[in-house]
Amino acid sequence: MAWCAAENKMVAEVGKHNPGLGEEGITERLFVLLQEELQNANKDRLVERAFVADLSNAHPDIQIDRIENLSQGLIAEVLHSRHIEGTKTGGDFGLIWSSLEVERSAEKLHFSQNRNGLLCQAKLKKQTWGQLTEPQMRILPEHMKYAAMALYRYEDANLRQLHLGQWFSCKSSSVDKINEHLRNDFRRARLKNSTEILNALAEMRIGTRNTNVIDGLIAPNGSRYFELRIWWKDKDDHFAEVINSAKLENELKISVTGE
Repeated sequence: MAWCAAENKMVAEVGKHNPGLGEEGITERLFVLLQEELQNANKDRLVERAFVADLSNAHPDIQIDRIENLSQGLIAEVLHSRHIEGTKTGGDFGLIWSSLEVERSAEKLHFSQNRNGLLCQAKLKKQTWGQLTEPQMRILPEHMKYAAMALYRYEDANLRQLHLGQWFSCKSSSVDKINEHLRNDFRRARLKNSTEILNALAEMRIGTRNTNVIDGLIAPNGSRYFELRIWWKDKDDHFAEVINSAKLENELKISVTGE
């Protein structure tokens, strides 16, 4: 998985070249490495192949060459916005999963983007975790159901052994419980790994699809957020060709909405 590969590279980089890197630097660099991993996956056309497999299984009546044509140019990427000083959201960064949604009717196949957002608080342990800040304690209680904590920790005194890949979902939690977990090193908390968090976000078991919350709180202008998006590299040109081809051959009609 691209995310886990990026985490492994981040751990190696800190150990060899950047001991003691802070939580902001870890977060920024992690998503740069994730973008590199996704670019490699795109070169190998892994997203295209996964799309062909999923769509052909869901709709076996559609000819495979038609599905392969639709898949061309489909990529995974990270859209990144850096923080502008003065923007306060109650989280360190927003994480958005923007997936491809397919709807089928008798005569039509429709593609659209399905966005699900998570408000993330990164916490770094060198000696102790510390506590939530006053702004976080003020803002987070109203948004616990779509918030999570990304936990980074150093496991040695020289700050070279970085441990990543642990998350705490704030859903069904509270500020008091979170501060208690921080004091007790999350010993009694039910932590999740990165794969579990991403799968839950993709399957909408955590996060929110509310556009106002995503655009106003999780990823407002001037905030730091990362959007993991599966979409076509050149959507307009690609679908113009696909739609025209379908008209000529009297095939299933195609429609698409999204950037």
